[in-house]
This record gives sequence, structure tokens and C-alpha cells, in this order.
Amino acid sequence: MNIRGAITAIIVLGISASVPAVAQEAAAVYEPSKTREPAQNLSQDHFEMMQQTTLGLIRKLVDKGVLTKEAADQLIKEAEQAAEKAVASRLTAPVEVPLQPGVTRVPYVPEFVRRDMKEEIKREVLAQARGERWGDPGALPGWVGKISWSGDIRLRFQRDSFPDGNALPGAYNPAGLPLILNTTETRSFTRLQARLGMKAKVSDYTFADFRLSTGSTTNPVSTNQTLGNGYNKYALMLDQAYLQSNPYSWLTLSGGKMPNPWLSTELVWDLDVNFEGFALNFKPRFNDEWSGFITTGAFPYQNIQRSDIVLANSKWLYGAQLGATWFAPDTSNAQFGVALYYFDHIEGTPNPVKGTFIYDYTSAQSLQKGNTLMYVNASGDTTLYGIASKFTELNI
Repeated sequence: MNIRGAITAIIVLGISASVPAVAQEAAAVYEPSKTREPAQNLSQDHFEMMQQTTLGLIRKLVDKGVLTKEAADQLIKEAEQAAEKAVASRLTAPVEVPLQPGVTRVPYVPEFVRRDMKEEIKREVLAQARGERWGDPGALPGWVGKISWSGDIRLRFQRDSFPDGNALPGAYNPAGLPLILNTTETRSFTRLQARLGMKAKVSDYTFADFRLSTGSTTNPVSTNQTLGNGYNKYALMLDQAYLQSNPYSWLTLSGGKMPNPWLSTELVWDLDVNFEGFALNFKPRFNDEWSGFITTGAFPYQNIQRSDIVLANSKWLYGAQLGATWFAPDTSNAQFGVALYYFDHIEGTPNPVKGTFIYDYTSAQSLQKGNTLMYVNASGDTTLYGIASKFTELNI
């Protein structure tokens, strides 16, 4: 510590030493039940002696040339200011007094602090009340707010025209399998599509999705209903029903009857196809311009109970896809991907002899144009068709 700091400390001590009695008296405001005791402080004579000694020391330093008179005056002024702060601090700080038996200490809270606390609590309670609609007779239960609805309806006129000179349908169909019904006659009809969906929030990162739609149970690639049904009623089918969870921004888990999880076009998957099974999707983000995605899935296509008289196996689709997304500065993006789809037990197996039906369930459930087919049943039995070979597809 230098000379200037030492002298300042002495002056502050000399001035502030005379005020403990005042601080003790002020502390009684916080301890109304405490009997005041005589102040323990320096005597007035002692204080005067310290003050004169300090001032004499400063004069000697000025005389010796250690301090200039201006510096000495400034030193005394700074010491007086520091002493005033020390006195103010002692006057405002409550003195910690040990509690006597049967005495309870109650902290003093100024009126303006209590008023601010009251207003802050009031604002928080009112905000919560508005958010939760307390006291509103028309308020709905909280779980209703976790459900959202969606839907659409579409009505279209469709006309199928064929040129003159087309071959008859039999030229395109396998024997006994009417995949193509008309190749020559122009046809006009009206079609209706109606869908109603509901999404329910199960937790912060899990939701359940349901959707009803028009359509039929025999055509998985269409939700249209052709008008002209004798004014009969239309059926609504359960088109989607699945759970989806996003525990992390880069991970999505899905299970049930779900929308197409793959990056694809209509060259491979029809827009109305909904997959049944489980899918897992990783979406790592590399930087502001690039992210990747890896999708895997397992989907039962046809569940078959194998037995002594049924030798067919359940049919499954397994798939995996790897790709990337590029984000342009104008918020548009481009996606690239390669996928491998493996169909397990999808091919047909012929029954060995007429009158046996052990491989009937290897026949195809739903056929589209272009598949290479084979007979499952022996000649003379009801005609069934199956996919002619194993089927694995690489899609880029």
C-alpha cells in the first residue's frame, strides 16, 4: 500500500469509528423486540486525537515535499467522501442480532418492493388465466387444443378417349385375367374424392394421425369414387392410421398405416399408396447448404398363416434409401437419393397337381399393368396368377 492509500485509510477509520452507535440505533428498526444496548464506540477524545494526528502527519509530508498542498487537500477530500459512504452503509445495513427464545425475525420489505412484487405476480397469473381460459363458460378441455383437423373434397370430370384401330382387350390380357377392359370405346364419367384427417398430439414429440377417405378395399392406388351408384351410399375407408415420433430433430420413427416415407416419383409409387409397417428416418444436417437422409423400413404386404395345407409364406417389403438435400440461397432445394426395395416371398409358386391348393396364397393380391405373370393353379382349377419371378428394385 502506498503513502496516499495508508493516509486515506487512517482518515476513514477516524471518521467512521464515531458512528457505530448510530448504526446500532438504526438497527433497532429491524429488531423492535430487542432492548437497545449502549453503543460500543471510540470516545470523543480518542477520535479528536486520531484526527489531529492524521492531519499533522499530512502537514509534515507537505513540509518535507513528499506531498504538494493540492495533493494533500485532494487526499483529505477523498477520505471524507469515503468516510461518508462508510457511515451511510452502516446506517442502512441491519445489525445481525442473535434471536432470543420466543422471538421470530420478520424481514422488512419496503412498500415499493411489495407493490412491484404484487404487480408482477398479478401479470403472471392473468397471462396463465388467458392462456388456459379460466372461468370462460365456452372454454373447451385442454386436450381439445392438442387435436387438429384437415380435409379436402375433389370433384372431377374424366374422359377416356381411344383412337380407331386399337386391338381388342383380349390381345393385351393374359387368359382369364381382365386387367384391361376397354381399348376402343370412348368413356366419360365423374369422380369424387373426399378425405377427412385428424392429428392428435400425444406428447411434445409424438403425435397420432388418422385419415378417412373414399375408395375401395380392392384398389390401393385410388381414393376416387365413381358417381353413378344407383344413388347408393359411399363407403369411407381408414386410409391412414399411424404414430410418429420425433425425439430429436434428426430422427423420425413411424409405425402403422402411413404415407409414403420414400423420396420417389409416380414411376415407382402411386401417390395414393399408403404403406403398412415401420419406418425410421435419419436427417443429419452438415451445414447451411447440405443435409443428408437415410430411410429404412419393413412393411408386411400380405400376412399368411402357414400350416400343413398352406405352404405359402408371408410377403414383406424391405427398403433402404440414402440421399442428400441441397438448400439454395433463395429457400428452394433439390433432393437426390438412391433406394433399394427387396420384396420377400412376392413371387408365385404353382400348385403341383390339379385339385391341390397349398400355394394359392402365393398369387398376387393386386395387379397393375406390366407385371410378368404365371399360373398358380393347375389347368382346370380356378385361374390364379402370381408374379413370375423374385422382385428386387434399385431406384435412383
